[in-house]
Amino acid sequence: MQQLTGINAIVTQIGGLVSNHNPEFGYYTPFIINFVQFAATFGAMYALNSFGRKSILVSGNFALAIFDILLGILFIFIDKFSAAFWLVFVILIFYMIFYSTTIGPTVWMYVP
Repeated sequence: MQQLTGINAIVTQIGGLVSNHNPEFGYYTPFIINFVQFAATFGAMYALNSFGRKSILVSGNFALAIFDILLGILFIFIDKFSAAFWLVFVILIFYMIFYSTTIGPTVWMYVP
């Protein structure tokens, strides 16, 4: 499920996607997104102790599916509405927060 969330495409292609619609902001976007991902990982420690692995994985998969659907719909309309670009950026921030507090670190807790 971790691979099906689309995290690899988002992390590697976010700079290019944003540069197509806002070239000046495209240089800073990968740094912002990766910093949010790093900072949100610390919230995963609290979430794992509070809620348990199974509920975190289920809620993380559900939330990321909703964010993926919203991003797909917004990318259809991103050229027609200028506000859609900023809405996509905000959803990407929340996407990274949810990924980094749910699926990202929790899966690696199962490996050991």
